[in-house]
Amino acid sequence: MGQPLAFLYPPIVAEALAPFGSLPLVVFAWGLRAVELLALRSILGSWRWSGVAFLVFPPLLAEIEAANVNLLVAAALTGLVRGDGRWIGLASLPKFSGLAAVPYGLVRDRRGTLIGLIAVAVLVAASVLADPGPWSTYITFLAHMPPADDQFYNVGRVVPSWLRLLVAGVLTLAAIRRPVVLPLAVTLASPVLWFNSLSVLIATVPAAGIRLPRPSPWRIGSRQRPDRPRFIA
Repeated sequence: MGQPLAFLYPPIVAEALAPFGSLPLVVFAWGLRAVELLALRSILGSWRWSGVAFLVFPPLLAEIEAANVNLLVAAALTGLVRGDGRWIGLASLPKFSGLAAVPYGLVRDRRGTLIGLIAVAVLVAASVLADPGPWSTYITFLAHMPPADDQFYNVGRVVPSWLRLLVAGVLTLAAIRRPVVLPLAVTLASPVLWFNSLSVLIATVPAAGIRLPRPSPWRIGSRQRPDRPRFIA
């Protein structure tokens, strides 16, 4: 505990991933990376812009290398600002920081957000009833969780946790009227702010209402647009 590779997620996440335990680690890791790449594509709207984002925003590379879940959280935030709040509850299971988006969700898409939260509550209740032991251990762990190490990868180490969470709370309320700060609120609410955790900030693009132009369909080496295909019924 206190190390970057410690498993800090609640027992239900381990239970959900258990069916994949028979896979070789490299297969599972690259499968999760593929899911995260799809999440990034859904956030930015094209593979080309996703590639550009990797070039200009290093936390994305760190996130894919770590095969974590931060881009799934960012995708849930993107869905929320676009009017679909069903996934923010599920994204908050491994990353409790996603709960910082709930106040905005109750304003933007109350029905979807509540459906998502109720579904997650039912899943957690079923997990606790099926095997309460791990949950008891997890709650005890949270109460005595040692501080994360102070190596450079922990970019939040220079700011006291209470101050970071206080700022996150203020931004959570501000996001109700200014959704552009929503990804920052969720990022700052992370229990440990690793460098790859900053990849959640890629959701700032849709949260700010920025519409990235679609990639040009021009042929390579040609200045003429290709003729549109004609379909004959």
